[in-house]
Parts: sequence; structure tokens; C-alpha cells
Amino acid sequence: MIFRFQGKLVGVPDVDNAVIGINEPTPPTDWTRVPARASLSENTFLKIDTGFASLYNALGVDDILIILVRHSKRKDLWDEEYLTPLTEEGITWAKNFGTALSNSKATPTNIQCFCTQDKEGRQMKRTAQTAFYIAHSMGDSTLTDYTQVDYTTISSYISGGLFKRDWNGDGYHVMTNYCSYPINLSEPNCTAFRISYNNRVQEAPAAITSDAENALNPQDHLIDRCSKVQNKKIFIVSSHDMYIAPFVTWVSRFNLSPHKYNWNDSGYGSGYWTDYISGAAIIANKISKTYEAVPIAGHGDGYKTSGWT
Repeated sequence: MIFRFQGKLVGVPDVDNAVIGINEPTPPTDWTRVPARASLSENTFLKIDTGFASLYNALGVDDILIILVRHSKRKDLWDEEYLTPLTEEGITWAKNFGTALSNSKATPTNIQCFCTQDKEGRQMKRTAQTAFYIAHSMGDSTLTDYTQVDYTTISSYISGGLFKRDWNGDGYHVMTNYCSYPINLSEPNCTAFRISYNNRVQEAPAAITSDAENALNPQDHLIDRCSKVQNKKIFIVSSHDMYIAPFVTWVSRFNLSPHKYNWNDSGYGSGYWTDYISGAAIIANKISKTYEAVPIAGHGDGYKTSGWT
């Protein structure tokens, strides 16, 4: 083979199927969380009226945006809980949230919806409706009804909850004595969440971190699956409070914490609790396989001040 190098003809031996170039580094297989940039805050809720522009300003060509939130306001129907729908007010809140998320980077065809399924593998109506009405108000033209929202692709990573390990036995593991609000890890015997966590109460921060990272980071888990959806950039994902409440605390690096009084026979008590459509925004870069995560408020300021639902 003869080619010109620095003005001179140079000969090298011919080699069948030779490739001249630089070896590409092996891309990372798992995703890694990095600190959020200065324009985004990890320890306060981004609000509908002030924060969402900063998300889109941070969104680059090789990035995807995942909006992972609690469902909107639901009706109190418990016999067939997976069929529990949103109230009319809840539908309006979801639509308003979608309108606030509208941006030129969110086009009618680059939005994808995901939601949870129940323990029987059935679509949860309230999470499907939330994702659908948000995306529809953003201008999504790919879905015509909430029943079309995908509830299988990533549901295993956002169903159930970080409060609980499985659907067996007593169902949701009973929550007990949270720390004071705001959280103070120096309190005696206080952890980020003092919960019945399969006898892992004292390990709650580590356990929640482990479960949150396991949902997001590994290859073929939540972020990776979103990143591989062709021609989609914005992902609207709806789950429920038993997942979102501890997830938001992890996203804030345990600076935010919902607070409830003891669970007792007379009811669920009252206190701070993650509000409807609150959750987290995740900006993930498909080249570096890194992501930033920040809390976002949907309806209200991020937390309710009383009640359970």
C-alpha cells in the first residue's frame, strides 16, 4: 500500500482486512449519577412556574429527560384498586402539569409514556391516566387514550415501593416513627426513614439508596431502557407514593424527607407527605451514561401538609 505522509510517498505492507485507526474505548455498561449542575437544585423542589425552563436549558442533544412522578389526585375506590381512576380535579392537575412541561424540545412524536402495573400484572388506571394526560397536554400525538400507556417495559423498576420488598405477606410494610421534619440524622436512633423494612429499619438510608440505584443504574434497567427507545427524548413515567416518597428523599441526597405521625388504629395520622404529581426529573446523557436527578413539584409545593391521599 502506498500513501503520502508529510509530502513523501510511503509504502507499508498490504494486510488483508487491515483496519487503520484508534481503538475505541469500551463504553460503560451501567449508568452513574453525577452531581446536578449549578442551575438545578438537588435539595429543593423545582416548581411548575419557575423550574422547568432550567430543565430544558440543561437538556443537550445526546440527553434524554425522564419525568418520574406520583400519580395525580385519585378517587377513593379500594375494591379493585388497580381500576381506581383520577378525579376530575386530578385530571385537570395532570393536564396543567403537562402544559407547564411544554417546550420546543418536546415534540408531538418524541414523548413516551410509562406507568406501573399491579401485582397481577394489570395496568394501574390512575398512573396510566396521569402519564397520558401529562403527555397529551404537552402535545403528544402518538396516544389517543390512557389504556395505550405502556405498563410492562419498565414497571418492575417503579412498581411496589422502596418501602417494601415484595407483594407477599402483609403487603405494604408498616411505616413507623419518622424523623422530625426537616430531617435530622443526629437525632437518637434516627434514620432517613424509620420504617418496617423487613427488619432493616436501621439500614433504611443504605437500603433506599441501594434500591433506588438498582432501579436506575444497571444496564437494561429504567434509564437504559428509556435511552434505547428509538426517536424518543422525553419520558413521562407515573408511579405511586410508596415508591416516589423515598425516591425523592434519595434524589435530594436525604435533604428532603416526608414526615408522618405513627400509623395507628384510628387512621394514617397526618404530617408532610409527597404531593400529587411530585417526583423527580432525570437528565441522562446517552454518550457518557451519566445522569443528574433533581426533585420536582407537581401540584402544590412538593409536599402535602396533612392526610394520606
